[in-house]
Amino acid sequence: MHRPMFLTEKGEISTADFLSHVAALAERLPDKPYAINYCENHYEFAVTFFAVLLRGQCNVLLPGHQAGLLKGAARQFSDAYVVNAGSLNESPLPVFDMSGVKRNSGNTLVPLLPADQLAAIVYTSGTTGISKSIEKTVGSLFYGAKINSGVLHESLSLGRNPAIVATAPPWHMYGLEWSLLVSCVSDIAIFSGSTLFPGDVIAALKLVGEDNCFVSTPHHLRALYRSGMDISLVRHLLSATAPLNDSLAMDLLDSIRGDLLEIYGCSEAGSFACRSSVAAEWQQYFRCFAEFTMIEEDGAAILSAPHLAHPVKLADELCFSENGGFSIVGRDSDLIKVAGKRASLADLNATLLSLESVVDGVVLPPQTEGGRLLILVVLQDGDAAIVEKALAGLIEQSFLPRRVRQVDALPRDETGKLKQVALQALLQAEAVPVKSGKTQDEFSGLA
Repeated sequence: MHRPMFLTEKGEISTADFLSHVAALAERLPDKPYAINYCENHYEFAVTFFAVLLRGQCNVLLPGHQAGLLKGAARQFSDAYVVNAGSLNESPLPVFDMSGVKRNSGNTLVPLLPADQLAAIVYTSGTTGISKSIEKTVGSLFYGAKINSGVLHESLSLGRNPAIVATAPPWHMYGLEWSLLVSCVSDIAIFSGSTLFPGDVIAALKLVGEDNCFVSTPHHLRALYRSGMDISLVRHLLSATAPLNDSLAMDLLDSIRGDLLEIYGCSEAGSFACRSSVAAEWQQYFRCFAEFTMIEEDGAAILSAPHLAHPVKLADELCFSENGGFSIVGRDSDLIKVAGKRASLADLNATLLSLESVVDGVVLPPQTEGGRLLILVVLQDGDAAIVEKALAGLIEQSFLPRRVRQVDALPRDETGKLKQVALQALLQAEAVPVKSGKTQDEFSGLA
């Protein structure tokens, strides 16, 4: 009860203090069915998340904190309110400022919640279209958390005082599972503070100590590795939200002190498989967690588990190995055909991002039938001609882009993903911004 549950720059927060804060906030929340949890800080988000549950309400976890998403939520949940910690200036819904609610040391009981209680509404990433909402019960979330905790302890050599530092935000399914819920069913503490810049990450790792577990994404990890900072402080490394490029995985393994674990999952099912480093070798195949069953049906992978309300059909095409593992081929939308030849957009993007001059970039499929590829890039130095010349020696001529367009930034979300809606808005903009000379080293959604 008195173990540190959160680690901050101002000191430790015990489980007892956390529970007292949850109880105090639950007493003050408005009497409405839905609460849009709009807190940025991991600790404030966690207090709000469990206070909402204790009040018998449901957390709405938007896929991002852009103003447009909040306006959309107001149309979908007209009887909702927003919980924030004083940083929200405008909102189409009533806002409850949780920052004024202090801990109540008299109530430190662990709440008992019904397993079938609706705990959260989460959203898919929207990388292939419009985000869709998914309902999560208390039982499904905590059963999944116990599975994930077991995977952590079995796959990584955790010490006596493990602590998580995350760039993945808690309102995304990956961040919710691995930077919050896993701590609720284990002895793992959570760092609550800024991880926006590479320097922030290094400071956080120093603060939590040697037995750290860094929960991040390929986009963030690539930025951290390229920052040139010493990342040997990282003891255990988790990556998810997109397949980790083999080259980047090996670079990271050469730079950190310990293990690398790549998680595979989806918003519908949560995390359900992983692959890892064994004897400094990066494993090719993912393996499902023991509690999950996967079958192939009509060319699609169907996933089942005791805590899932129904089987989940995966959007990705998988290739199964003889020993029970699988690799990710990609989605139908990822495979393109130009001049009679086929290629994977994921592979082309990996090649683009491997170029030293490219800070960020994306390869887009032809906009019209028979058209050529389009590339958007953020460059540290030089111009688009450098990228065109470099790609000419690395990829098939048929897949060389019609144009490489240089931009200031790509509209990535907080996990580094690019939503189709945001990309289309960028392409349709009348004027596309050009290189401004700003250093692109942030971990934010607009890195």
